Amino acid sequence: MAVEKEPTKRATRDYPSHSRTPWTLWEVMYARRSVRRYERGELYPDAAGELEELLSFALETSGASPGSLMAVTDPGGVRELRERCTRGVLNKINRWMVNAPLLGFLAVSCEAEELKRDRPVNLARTVLAAEDAVLWLAERGLGTCWLGAINREEARLSLGLPEGTAVPLLICLGRPRPRAAMSMDNLMYQAVSRRRKPLEAIAFEESMERPYKPPALEGVTCKAAPHQDIMSLLRFIYAGEHPQPDVPLELLIDACLEAARVAPNSSNSQRWRFTVVREEGTLGELHGACRAGRPWRAAIAGSAEAGTMNAVLLDQPFWMVDLPIAFAHMTLMAASLHCLTKLRMDEIDEERINRLLKVPPKMRTAGVLGIF
Repeated sequence: MAVEKEPTKRATRDYPSHSRTPWTLWEVMYARRSVRRYERGELYPDAAGELEELLSFALETSGASPGSLMAVTDPGGVRELRERCTRGVLNKINRWMVNAPLLGFLAVSCEAEELKRDRPVNLARTVLAAEDAVLWLAERGLGTCWLGAINREEARLSLGLPEGTAVPLLICLGRPRPRAAMSMDNLMYQAVSRRRKPLEAIAFEESMERPYKPPALEGVTCKAAPHQDIMSLLRFIYAGEHPQPDVPLELLIDACLEAARVAPNSSNSQRWRFTVVREEGTLGELHGACRAGRPWRAAIAGSAEAGTMNAVLLDQPFWMVDLPIAFAHMTLMAASLHCLTKLRMDEIDEERINRLLKVPPKMRTAGVLGIF
């Protein structure tokens, strides 16, 4: 049984009004929020089985390794993992979980060596699937929170994973507790959760020397996909079908950027930047730098600061976590308009792309989303 959803972000524009058919994915994206206050309850019947099915399919769709994203929903396992992953001085940031009435966890795992690689793409593909699951849970009124400050070794032992495996991230889930108007939780929410940067501050056109200007879309309409739920959108992406999309390119790009803007990221720091490429010459060079096959109509490159203090303290490649989360939002948003995309991360010539798009030296480009 779903609990009441609560919008948490102010939209750049009224996107659903631009579709002649229901465009309901927005309801899920705006309702999703990072939750640290939960109330007691139980998962609805069959939730565990449905979640396992969703995780398996999301991993296959993203190209991640089978089993690299696990669900823990049995009460004993949840209690043990909650207690063990909060042990240790370094993990006091997540001590709030000790007595929280959580209903489950999603556990992201990878080879320990993956975290030391220059481009941990295997981890990034699992993160894509994990954010698909986060939105799937949001559809059902459940709250989630990405957790990077955990005791990895204790989490690994609790999950029964072999040596040489790391658990860099957990996602807890439960029923969100309603916030009182004057509570500290609500005040923090008002101060942090709503403080989202505008599109003009995080997006660029053709290069990072030219800020993005949201287009005037008065009178621009389209027809959204008939099925807007997360599983249906993943099936569309997996099938690779390409029906004729009924959406102008400027609306599609703007919607994808907005979907990325409201995606979760570490400490809500929003240290990411997205560069839209449509000009034929630049797009052709970018396409070549990504070693892509089928031509694109446009592309969106995602870059972020790699050496942040948070990343250093927690020994996490957050640039290859935050950006895949945003790419998951963009891919689903394009699918909600019956448009296909292809994310290139592992075979890109990052140095060439950074020169082409004039990406500052302190930033890394995690991937490029080609739009067909």
